[in-house]
Amino acid sequence: MGFDDTPTVSVSIEQTADGWRVVTLNADGQARQERDFHGKAEANAYWLSELGRTKKQ
Repeated sequence: MGFDDTPTVSVSIEQTADGWRVVTLNADGQARQERDFHGKAEANAYWLSELGRTKKQ
């Protein structure tokens, strides 16, 4: 009985100097994906869509 070797997928929001960044980790075979937004509402909407999209990965 061992642990699964598949990295956990996660999605987070970070505040940057210019706005907001949504960071998706370990999804679609890529270690890190980033997308920048000027407004927090746009970042939150994209974050929610990424959560739904990556839920089954």
